[in-house]
Amino acid sequence: MIRFFSALTLATLVSFPALAQDEITIDEFLKEVRTKNQGVAGAISSSEGGQARSKEGEMLTSPIFFTEAEFSSDGKIPEIAITTYDRIERHRYSLGVKKAFSFGLEAKIYYLLGHVNYVNMTAPFPMTPPNFFDARPTFEFSQQLWGGGMGRITRANQEIAEASALGNSFKARYEARMLLNAAEESFWNLSLMRERTEVARTSLEQSRKIHKWNAERVRRNLADEVDELQAKAAMEVAELEYQTAVDMERQACRIFNKFRNVASDEVTLELPELETESLLTRRVAEAKPERDDVKAAEQAQKAAVASGVLANEKLRPTLELYGMYGANGRNFDLGTSLINPYQAGRPSFAVGLRFNVPLDASVTSASMAGILKEQMGAELTFRQKQADLMQDFQDLSRTLKELRNRLKLSRSIAEAQKTKLERERTRLTSGRTTTFQVLIFEQDYARSRAAEISAKLELVRAITKMKLYGGTI
Repeated sequence: MIRFFSALTLATLVSFPALAQDEITIDEFLKEVRTKNQGVAGAISSSEGGQARSKEGEMLTSPIFFTEAEFSSDGKIPEIAITTYDRIERHRYSLGVKKAFSFGLEAKIYYLLGHVNYVNMTAPFPMTPPNFFDARPTFEFSQQLWGGGMGRITRANQEIAEASALGNSFKARYEARMLLNAAEESFWNLSLMRERTEVARTSLEQSRKIHKWNAERVRRNLADEVDELQAKAAMEVAELEYQTAVDMERQACRIFNKFRNVASDEVTLELPELETESLLTRRVAEAKPERDDVKAAEQAQKAAVASGVLANEKLRPTLELYGMYGANGRNFDLGTSLINPYQAGRPSFAVGLRFNVPLDASVTSASMAGILKEQMGAELTFRQKQADLMQDFQDLSRTLKELRNRLKLSRSIAEAQKTKLERERTRLTSGRTTTFQVLIFEQDYARSRAAEISAKLELVRAITKMKLYGGTI
């Protein structure tokens, strides 16, 4: 009995949070979860990062500035010893811009400056040791014609980069939605568990009054002892139900605090009561049959198709057209060599073709067949997820209507049971009914209230689940 009153005192403190701390709304709670729960914050951050990285594939066709500096020294003995020198020192500098295009062209334009110096050169005849500058503005290009021709490899790499980033973003956003929905569910679950505890406490108080009243009647020999035994048994059942409600509320507190990263099984904040009428009239956020996990599957399918294209192109024969054109200027003076390339009239140019073909046809054929199967598998998986999504959305929409009707019926039953109980209690005080009948009505009313609370919990869960189909996080 002492343990029971201790539990009752603790539960009473938990059941009246308004006496301890301020009230917290659902918006304030979710805001706290976003900031304090690292899982939610991490998922949101990952989702935003994936969205930002989705444009990473554009780097493949973005202009790139490059520069290079090199110094070399060659001290080998000349093969024909007409002249001798200690070493040849070369300085080489280049800078320019290169760019790849989505149709398979790669172009590079750069300026090359070189300096050559023969150190301590001697010859059997009078001559000036070579010490000159080379200036070469150059343009190079290559165009894929077959095997990635017209930029198929470049576009496939871009699609893979974009789909992978978006897929990760949608996965993380779906995880964040799931966590926030679970947090919102824990909020209303705690509110309803407190309501259930209050119902059980009221029922226990009534059972005690009835037991006390019957015990007094037995003491005065106005009632049979069996009435007291019935009342006592009903009171003990009510105590058990109350303790169960307290335990469920404590568990709800732990889950509620878990989302706030608070290590406690008590919540001193007051939560708003979830009124049946407000829940029945609550507008569900506008949703449509789309979900982030299905969007992630769609991106995975796109990445699989692009990966198949990329692998297929690598197995094909390759044919590439390439070319180069550059002006050349050489002078012992740096300034003159920089101007001379455009005036010297001594350009360099080249144009050619490169061709490669795999010789093992059996491996190539088997690989291409495997690529087609992988693409087909990804497509079928995505289609099934789309079909499941439509079914889930329709089922949830239908469930919402059914749960609303169930809650209306549960509320109506609870109101009828309450009216019936109040009238029966009045009849008991005037001796027009039996204790057993009142106890039955007490249990009927408690069960009807518990059924109403359960119906509210199921409905709020369905409403919360609908948020997976759209809206912001």
